[in-house]
Parts: sequence; structure tokens; C-alpha cells
Amino acid sequence: MRFPSDEFDAAVAATCHGTASEELLTELTVVLRDEPAALDEYLWQKEIHSRLATGHEFFVHDLLRAEDAGAAHDETVTGLGNTARPGFSIGRLSIGRTTAVLAGVVLAGVVLAATVFVYPNWLGKGGVDARPVPAGTSSPAMVRPIVAQLVEVDGVGWVGADVAHAVGDTIRAGETFALATGRLRLDFLCGASVWLTAPAIFEMESRQSARLTAGRVQVIASTPEAKGFTIHTRTASIVDLGTEFTAEATLDGRCRVGVTSGEVQVHLAAGAGASGPARHLLKAGDVIAVEPGPAQVTARIESGDDSPAFRFPSIEPPSAGDDADISRGKATIRCVRGHLYKGRKAQSGRPEIMLDGKGQSKPDAPAESVYFTDNEIGGLLLDLGGPVSVAKINVYSWHLCMNEGFSDPLRAAHRERAAQNYVLYGFAGDEPPERGESPAESGWTLIARVNSDDYFGLSGVQRPAQQASSISSARGSLGRFRHLLWIVQPTSGRNHDGSDQSFNTFFGEIDVYAAE
Repeated sequence: MRFPSDEFDAAVAATCHGTASEELLTELTVVLRDEPAALDEYLWQKEIHSRLATGHEFFVHDLLRAEDAGAAHDETVTGLGNTARPGFSIGRLSIGRTTAVLAGVVLAGVVLAATVFVYPNWLGKGGVDARPVPAGTSSPAMVRPIVAQLVEVDGVGWVGADVAHAVGDTIRAGETFALATGRLRLDFLCGASVWLTAPAIFEMESRQSARLTAGRVQVIASTPEAKGFTIHTRTASIVDLGTEFTAEATLDGRCRVGVTSGEVQVHLAAGAGASGPARHLLKAGDVIAVEPGPAQVTARIESGDDSPAFRFPSIEPPSAGDDADISRGKATIRCVRGHLYKGRKAQSGRPEIMLDGKGQSKPDAPAESVYFTDNEIGGLLLDLGGPVSVAKINVYSWHLCMNEGFSDPLRAAHRERAAQNYVLYGFAGDEPPERGESPAESGWTLIARVNSDDYFGLSGVQRPAQQASSISSARGSLGRFRHLLWIVQPTSGRNHDGSDQSFNTFFGEIDVYAAE
């Protein structure tokens, strides 16, 4: 990457919008470290972005409200022609005479992002030692607006040896929280409260928005002023419509959103050629996950009405009209890992029943379900008979234990076999590659990851007994595949004698729809 260049400008824009890849961040870090003029330009563009994001006028600084003892409360910076005094204090932030300190902080932020992307285990190791940046020549101070307050800290371990925040600190736009352990609570000026759980990277954008690069947040935005509060991730933006929700982000860009009460709208990151839904309205109980990558894959999980009709809020019931239905004479499915359950009193149905266009007729129907031996990881391989541009894949499960051998009525109603926990891969060629321990390394394409227990945040008798997962793409197609591979994980629970056991899911149907 050269400076100046269009490539440099595009890289800076990507960092502002949270879409920069790890490779791009690494290249940008090198340029900022070696080119002082590039660093000046970077600071300038980030400042413009911050002003736009917070709605403040350009070049007009906030009143500097010092909260430390002895701070000067009558100082106001109102343009580029003014320079803050040495040692001027704002809360816990000391504004020095130079932009070198500011430049060092910004560059360190870029290095932090690049390091975490390139070395994902870095957070757990507590980061690297912080080193002071030498002071330089005098230059105007750029003061960002206060957007929130730190109101609670619980067992937090900060990334960086010299990083520390205290309860009561005022937090400004542009500040980043990097947590190795613990959690904290931030109250935004708009009225939204955010619990941030480690390991996490969380950047303050404005009094009504923040960016989650990694970690988990719980957001309570129940006041009228908090409506519109937004959490940005690499793959989606979550806009509050008066609600409580959780959002999780991983370093590879995956995002998951669950709504506890009210409604939120999930906007997928802009992608060229998108033809499917780029916005998803979620209500209480709804969960959606967004996978990284150009296909903009989403996985939606819903609970059903616990009837043979398999009715869900937005996911259609099992269908014989999909492209994988066995009546079409093209698709075949088989077990390729683990063993289908065979017991003295019950045994799994054949894999083909997952392609018959219907789910189970009752909540405990082993012969109408496909399930693996307990404590085993299973694998199902679906051959569509030829390459297909796949638009959507639905998977259905239903189980409510009716075993009279359980002495505890609550355990008798356990629903571990309803939970869906799988990773879905695809392959377009005629002969699928070896699966191995890591199908992605063998040539399979990762399509989606589903774990309904994580999605719903429930366990035991609280989890839904009837579930459906629906995987689709905002681009209209998940990709062109002939083979679909499900790697199925069991769900941990308790046996009738109280012992720990991992149960496998009662799957009833798989529907695959081709793109038009």
C-alpha cells in the first residue's frame, strides 16, 4: 500500500466503518508507522468520520468539563486556531501539548485491531506491554464529545499493562474498551445501558451507537430517548426499536442477535448484488446469526407450536415441494459419521425420512426421527443429484421426552433432543472430498453454524420442544452445491438416574430450496 493513493483512502474508510480485513489492517499499520504524513491524514479522516457519526459540527469542540481536582473548568476550545494548555485534564484523560500522544493512541488502536485479527489468542494472554509515546511539538487538541459513563465493573482484566478505567469515568467517542476477562456496564447519554462481557473489543461511536468487534453485549434500551440505539458489527447493525437484546460478535466476523423483549431491526452490511432480505425485524424470542463472507448468510432459529403442523412465526412448515424431496427421485442422504441410535426399546428411523416432506406426528416418535447414538458426533451427507444454486435450507426437530422411567417429572420433560447444534458445509463437485476432523481444510465450504441452545439462551425444560432453523442469503443464493454435509453435535443433559449424558437431536425433516 502506498501513500498517498486511492487504496490508502479506501483502507481508512474501511477502518471507520469496521469492514477492514486483517490483511488490510496489517498493511495500514505499516504505512501509519513509517509515514508521518499518512498518520496525519488518517487522524484527519477519522476525526471527520467521528463528527459525522455524532452529529456535531465540524471543527467545533465541546466544552471541556474537567472532573479531576484542580482542573480548569473555564477552558473552551472553539476551533483549529486554539490550542489546549499542557496538562489540561478531562475526567481521567490528560490532554498534552502535542498530537504525538494522540497519534500514538490512534496508531496503537490500529495495531490492536490488526494484532487481534492476526493473532486471535492474543486477548486471552493479556496483550502486550504498553510503551509511552515521546512528546513532540505543539499542535491543536481535538476533543471528542462525552457519550457515556462507566457505572459498574466486575472482575475486569484490561488488555494492556497501563490501561485502567474507574467507575464514574466519563467516556468519549472514539474510546475503545479491550477486555481480557470480566464484564462492565456503560450508560449511554441517550438512556441505553450496555453490559459488555469479555473477551471483548468495544468502541464508543456516539451517544447512540457503538461498535462491537468481539465479545458479547446485553443492551437495555427501554426509554423513548434510547430508541434507535445501534450496535455495529463487521457483518450487521442492530437497531433498537424499544427493547432488550443481546448481541455477540466473533473475530472472524460472525454476529448473533437475540431479542429478549420488544423489537430490533438487523441491517446486514452492504454487499454488492444483494437480492434477498437485507433487513430482518426481530421480535421477542427471535434469534438470528449472520456469517461473514460475501454471501451474507443468515441463520434464523424459531420455536414451533408443538403440533404435527409444525407452525412457526416466519419459517414455513416442512414441505414436499422442496428440491431435496425424495419424491423427485434425485436427492439421497446417508449417515457418514457416528452411528444412528439402535436400542432395545427404540431406534432411529432411516435417513431418508428426513426427505419425505413432513415432520414427526408426535413429540416422542423415534421411528419418525433421525438421531445418533448418545455421546457421539454425527454426520449426514445429502447428495442433491447435481449442482444446485441453493437459496434456503430448513431443518426441523421435535422432541419432548415421554419416558416413564424418569422419577423426576421435570427431567421426564427434558428437551435436549430438540436442540439443534450443527455445522453445515457444501461442495459443488461430483465426488465430495474427505471430511476429516476439519471439513473446511479438506475443501468443503462452510455455510453456517447453528446452536439453538446458545441462540435461545435456555436449557432443560425451558428450551423449545419443537424447533426450526432456516439458512438463507441476502444475495439470493448460498452458493452452488451438490453435496451438503451436516456435522451434528450432541447436547449435554441429565439421564433419568441423574448422571450426565449427551443426547442427540430428533431430526424430522430437511428442506432444500433452489434459487430461482
